[in-house]
Amino acid sequence: MRCLAPRGLLVTCSCTGRVGREMFESVLGEVEVAAGRRIRILERRGQAGDHPVSPACPETSYLKCLICEMD
Repeated sequence: MRCLAPRGLLVTCSCTGRVGREMFESVLGEVEVAAGRRIRILERRGQAGDHPVSPACPETSYLKCLICEMD
């Protein structure tokens, strides 16, 4: 994050079912505070449709991708 220019794009991903989307975004919030830079989430993405998500098994929503802009 120190190398990223202002208004630069940060793409960060997690591909484990053990880290939920809420936790992933919470960690990004902690990074924002620690770095002293504002992060804006521009897009939230997940796995492709050929990897379906089951409401009965939240771990099947394993891929989280955030496209962010750094101030």
